[in-house]
Amino acid sequence: PVVSRILRNVEDFGGSFVVASTGLGKTIMTAHAAAMLRAAGMIDSALVFCPAGLRQMWRRTLRSGRVSSEEFSYSELSITDWRRSRRMDVLLRELEQVDDRTLLILDESHHLRNEESGGELRLRNSRIEEAVNKGARTLLVTATPYSRGVDDINAQLRLLPKQDRQGLFANHSAWHVETPAELSDLNCSVVLTAPIVVRHFSEQDEAGERFVIFSGDRRMYFPR
Repeated sequence: PVVSRILRNVEDFGGSFVVASTGLGKTIMTAHAAAMLRAAGMIDSALVFCPAGLRQMWRRTLRSGRVSSEEFSYSELSITDWRRSRRMDVLLRELEQVDDRTLLILDESHHLRNEESGGELRLRNSRIEEAVNKGARTLLVTATPYSRGVDDINAQLRLLPKQDRQGLFANHSAWHVETPAELSDLNCSVVLTAPIVVRHFSEQDEAGERFVIFSGDRRMYFPR
């Protein structure tokens, strides 16, 4: 159900904000969505931005879904001097080639919640916005969408493709919420928490305890 919602959001809005509590499988669900987009012929490749320690994990996971990809850390995305990184040329080339058949995956997207520095848009946010404006389909993935307040969330929402508001004139505006609670009801978002899993996907044993099945027959119980 979560993957289906992500795919629908990508088709309807060009992207999705995926918020899932730690341990509920954000990476697997996102990679599965990427594999299905590739199989449907909607994308040719994926461009992943994530913390440095997660690059190889993403590479292995997307390869298992037969998705061609390049992975970069957020620190690499912020570099301006090519002498500081041997991968700078690769990054700039990949950003230059982004089009509407590219999937951007922004893992741990809360790293992008501080969008300004000294009154100007941070370079990493600017580079992502440029890629999105080229038509790239975009997935933001995190377990912690904010730490200080709603501005953290809106900074990330501004990295999604703009929504169309049809009126007398076409108006393209960024997604926006007034309170963190509104994120669950936002059309472009998918929110998965442990209580949601318990309520919609668990089973109950003879003693009334709730569990889900892993590996075909292994019961994993939820704490009360």
